[in-house]
Amino acid sequence: MLSKLFRKQDEFRDIIFDTETFTIRLYNDQMQEISIQDRSAGEMQMISSALIWALTRASNLNLPVVIDTPLGRLDSHHRKHLIEHHYRHLSNQVIILSTDTEITEEYIEIMSKSSYKQYMLDYDESKKYTVIRDGYFNFVKVVK
Repeated sequence: MLSKLFRKQDEFRDIIFDTETFTIRLYNDQMQEISIQDRSAGEMQMISSALIWALTRASNLNLPVVIDTPLGRLDSHHRKHLIEHHYRHLSNQVIILSTDTEITEEYIEIMSKSSYKQYMLDYDESKKYTVIRDGYFNFVKVVK
């Protein structure tokens, strides 16, 4: 899962999940342990995404997955890579909650190929309730 998500294909050689301590250990191509804490916030997010993906595969359960603001710390390459290769294979039902700065029109187009619906939750301050609209931010189509 790591090799599918990371741009640097030779970054990791092995990953071991320690069932005694419930921790993961990453190793480079010379089998030296790589400190996860020394990675950037975006890299740590990619590592955690790969771990969640691996756990969902290993469990053989088809559970819905909810992901909150998944792209904020990532560069455009890793954002696109997650959208193209990760979310569509993570589960049959993936709910992504994002901000307007995380998703671009290009990402919406990519996601629409493998998503059933896209909604925008728009809080109306004057009426004190949330309106659910089809579409996404600047790409919103009003539902009547």
